[in-house]
Amino acid sequence: MADVVGDGPTVLLWHGSGPNERRALARLATAVTASGHRTVTPDWDVTSSDGGRADLLTSLRFARETADHDPDDLVLVGWSRGGVAAASLTLNQRRLGVGLARTVCVAAAPFPRADPISGAMLGPASPPVARGTSVAFVTGLRDERTPIDEVRAVHRQWNHVGWPTTLHELDADHFSVVEDHAEDVAAVVVG
Repeated sequence: MADVVGDGPTVLLWHGSGPNERRALARLATAVTASGHRTVTPDWDVTSSDGGRADLLTSLRFARETADHDPDDLVLVGWSRGGVAAASLTLNQRRLGVGLARTVCVAAAPFPRADPISGAMLGPASPPVARGTSVAFVTGLRDERTPIDEVRAVHRQWNHVGWPTTLHELDADHFSVVEDHAEDVAAVVVG
């Protein structure tokens, strides 16, 4: 199941590790849609036998097939565990035959974490593919689940190997970053 709202360039939003919690991103989806974008916010189940891989890839396929623009201009946003999956997809986009215009990892420090896309541990970033996907990391200064030092280290590492990256630090915790600061995150998404 997925919520699809708005018109314009497509933004795919992946929630965190709770199964079927797309509603956790409702405020963010509303803020992104208000900026003239179409949002696709699917459920996915991290507790499934494949760690949610099929759900994530099905939602990616749906977002690409229903986009009214070049599907490789898709923007992918992942929060928490969804951010780990978004980072993995970004690193594996060539192998999977897709392109991304932008990836936004919210409250996620992708390394080392179990990766829902490949099923393996996600290691340090490799250099970017030829297409210049930009990557933004958004984190809360008061995030108790994803310490800011980890996010800063991941940002530096991705930048060091050549990814065009930005880091945005908000006065938020793990949950309020996508709720109370949805407009701030949306500005990064559409930026």
